[in-house]
Amino acid sequence: ADMHRHVFLPIYESKAVEDEYFIAVATEYLLGLSSRGMMAEAFMVDFVLSLMVEASPPRYNVLHQLLQYHVIQDSLSVAHRLLDLEREYRPALQLALDMLHRLKAHQELLEALLSRGLVVEAVQYAQDNAPQVKMAPKRLLSAARESGDDDAFFVAFRFLQAEMQAQHASHRRSSSTFLPEEDCEPHIAYFEKVFGSAA
Repeated sequence: ADMHRHVFLPIYESKAVEDEYFIAVATEYLLGLSSRGMMAEAFMVDFVLSLMVEASPPRYNVLHQLLQYHVIQDSLSVAHRLLDLEREYRPALQLALDMLHRLKAHQELLEALLSRGLVVEAVQYAQDNAPQVKMAPKRLLSAARESGDDDAFFVAFRFLQAEMQAQHASHRRSSSTFLPEEDCEPHIAYFEKVFGSAA
């Protein structure tokens, strides 16, 4: 806290040094902590992230290396920052997904995939990480419909059916089909319209 408040922040606010030099010093500070088995506090990590992203040009390559070598500690706040960077720096999405997986933030990871229309990837992740991962039927089918990809919708629908049947067989679900409270009737109707019987 003292380094951030009494050293880094005053220098940053004074604009006394060039971005490149300041980022190099901040990076060395994080590396020094890491080499001693210590992690920077969350506000210091956030500060360094902001430095790298707001620099001209942004130092995405340095940020990528710090994340890859776990100099920057995994956290939900860092993962969310990375998700926000996706448009400017494409690899940020995979870095964020990997971090969410390590944090076992399964639902947040699924939502990140679904909100980007990556429906098949979300289904694959749910399959690979069962039974820790729970997929809300309506959310999955809605995302599949919104993606405009009928093949992805088919995959999502059949995945849910297989899940429901398995849960019913092991007495973890009262029915092997969609329940009224899951509010999936419009999606069932759409499946039958496009693919025929949903049975």
